[in-house]
Amino acid sequence: MINHVLFDLDGTLVDTAVDLANALNVVRQHKGLEVLPLDVIKPTVSLGGNAMINLAFGLKEYDEGFEEIRDAFLRHYSENIAIHSRLFDGMETVLNHIEDKNIPWGIVTNKSKWLTNPFWSPSLNLINEPNASYPATPLNTENLILRRYIMLVSY
Repeated sequence: MINHVLFDLDGTLVDTAVDLANALNVVRQHKGLEVLPLDVIKPTVSLGGNAMINLAFGLKEYDEGFEEIRDAFLRHYSENIAIHSRLFDGMETVLNHIEDKNIPWGIVTNKSKWLTNPFWSPSLNLINEPNASYPATPLNTENLILRRYIMLVSY
């Protein structure tokens, strides 16, 4: 019997690869570098921004210039977040099935909360943040409701 289901946000539940790749490539272009193809960037999306920066610039978190690149990347991503991001095909069906079975579910992400907030927007028809004072309402086809929000910080 399944007691709980947890999904990774980027690359598992929601396809955010295009938005993240676009942000990364804008920074590469500003640095005079060529655009990386989406298929090169996509495998690092669920590993987080630091892994993407390492791929695109060969920089590790404590390298000189890393913070400047990360800040530019995050700034561009936050200004253009969730433009192309959508649930992966079939995920709405999976979530409906989980809800029908009354199985608690949530999202585990290494993305900072300030970058997940746009996914709570009803205008995106992706995910709405439940009111913390009340239990989350059942999932419906227009708005996906998180039962729990779990934030894990990767190091």
